[in-house]
Amino acid sequence: MRRTLAVLGVLGLMTSHSKAASAAPWIRSGIETPKQLWGIEGGILIAIWPSGIEGDAVGGPRGLFRVGYHVQGDQGRLINFIAVEPIVASKARGLSELEASRFDGQKGKVFAPASRPAESFSPDGLAAHAARRPTPSPGWIDHPDPALPNVERLNVEFFIEAFHNGAHPRVVASIRMDRPDEVAFRVEAEPDSKPMSACVLTATMGNYMRARRLWLADRVVEARDLWPDFQGDGFAPPRFFDRSQLLSTAEDDVWAAITTDEDDPAAVVPLASPFWRYRAEKRTQRWRIPAGMASAEAQLKVNGRCVYWASKSLIPGGTAFENFELVEPFRPGQVFVFGLTKESPPLPNAASRR
Repeated sequence: MRRTLAVLGVLGLMTSHSKAASAAPWIRSGIETPKQLWGIEGGILIAIWPSGIEGDAVGGPRGLFRVGYHVQGDQGRLINFIAVEPIVASKARGLSELEASRFDGQKGKVFAPASRPAESFSPDGLAAHAARRPTPSPGWIDHPDPALPNVERLNVEFFIEAFHNGAHPRVVASIRMDRPDEVAFRVEAEPDSKPMSACVLTATMGNYMRARRLWLADRVVEARDLWPDFQGDGFAPPRFFDRSQLLSTAEDDVWAAITTDEDDPAAVVPLASPFWRYRAEKRTQRWRIPAGMASAEAQLKVNGRCVYWASKSLIPGGTAFENFELVEPFRPGQVFVFGLTKESPPLPNAASRR
């Protein structure tokens, strides 16, 4: 990742966030890159509009976290998008990717990084982002585990535009240097938010990788078995799996993973829609809730598509999972961890169940 220093003059946190003070090869907006992008060299990357994971392009719609991984040089590979979808008591569900912004009337809620921890909400940063004038923010580094005092964690707090249903969440994204393939999202509520029954973080683009295998505690579920006769350009009906069906380990209350059934997904060119050609390595995508944090109501939800989003182009090989999410009743400070790994998930029954 190139060491772009020209933007450092706008940052009051320059000294405390200097490269020399860090033991990990962090990638931070305003220090190692001018983009709205954060991560760790060789590991996971997250970005927000108007930046993308790959090159200098915007790289997708507004109202989403872009998630991918870093490769050599100033390069990344996009894997998925993560939307923020809060649900209020009326059951109305906000849609960060699809709702029109109050700032410009365009589709997609605006996200913007805070300049310091626990900063009071202000619409100014969101307005600047909506106008494509984002301010770089490197986040902050702490040491989350007293038993491992040398382990650093990069944290970035994100303001999110309030939703039409009255929900107003805030999200803190964190990456640990000893878990470089994961980003943990902590969800809070702004003081003016309507009570949320849930705040769902949903990975929205499983069919980019053509993910057709879902890994549960006692079996691997194939998308074609869930929706054997599905056709059309909409979403296949959602399927739910309760906590008893999800994987669990000593580190996690619950987790689940999706993978492609192809050996080399990048080798497949969707001829009818080459825009959707997958450009990354084969990776396992997984959601987990850390040990001690999941409720008895935790469940997994997936849906599927047989054509690519916003098109009628058939997905090579048939229906694939699209949205992939863990759903929990909302509690301030709840954590959902999204991971990208080269490792295959354990075989069913290889992990303990609770």
